Amino acid sequence: MINRVIVFSDIDGTLLDHYTYSYQLSKPGIALLKEKGYPLVLVSSKTFPEMRILHHELALVYPFVFENGGGIAWISDAGDKNDYTVQLRGMDTGTLEEYVPLLRSTIDGEIVLLKDMPVEAVARITGLPEDKAALALNRQASLPFIIGEKQKLSQEDVENANSILGKENLMLTRGGRFYHFSSRNANKGDAVKEVAERMVVVLKDSKIKTAAIGDSMNDLPMLRVVDAPYLVKNQHGYDVQTDFPLTRTRDSGPAGFSEAVGKLCNTD
Repeated sequence: MINRVIVFSDIDGTLLDHYTYSYQLSKPGIALLKEKGYPLVLVSSKTFPEMRILHHELALVYPFVFENGGGIAWISDAGDKNDYTVQLRGMDTGTLEEYVPLLRSTIDGEIVLLKDMPVEAVARITGLPEDKAALALNRQASLPFIIGEKQKLSQEDVENANSILGKENLMLTRGGRFYHFSSRNANKGDAVKEVAERMVVVLKDSKIKTAAIGDSMNDLPMLRVVDAPYLVKNQHGYDVQTDFPLTRTRDSGPAGFSEAVGKLCNTD
């Protein structure tokens, strides 16, 4: 019998609505996880300060992964859920900036880095108020960007770029609104494995299993490494290709998150 399942979840477009950032429809799923005693670990492209706010709001007491695996926030050894030890897992943003010319050479289109945008533009693109948009600029281990004229890269385009970037231990991935440039080892999959390994020790539960819920291409590394992966329908439907089995939700966004949790808890 499985005692518990560690549930890793993407935030934007999964736990939060892509457009309104509401988690109202995620509440049934979150409540069910708490009722079952299943740890919920947030995994997102959001920055540390952005995630810290949501983490407190949801009264979560487990580590969280920020910037697509570029960093992990561990709960203080003293057990204070308001205190974290931050671990960066890849190159910092200063080092990544040195490789931006290489990134530009792999993409057919004008790259506009998030860090070079005024807060007003970030607020307009994300739909966030300016104070929260400013937190999205506080990057430590990744460089999000958009491509001019609303150009969209296919999964094949991204893979072709990564065949070049990977030689320098770099990586490009696609999220809900932005593309993300980071270290190759700073991905959601490697971060999830690290968190799971430590939590198994802390929770003293060798039978614990893992599940993950996500909606975008940058969630694939996370979905690939868990026992039970769930792909939530996003604003484009299912726009990622997978080479491994997973469960797709009927509902999208936060409703899809709660649907995935319900499926998980009925099959554990």
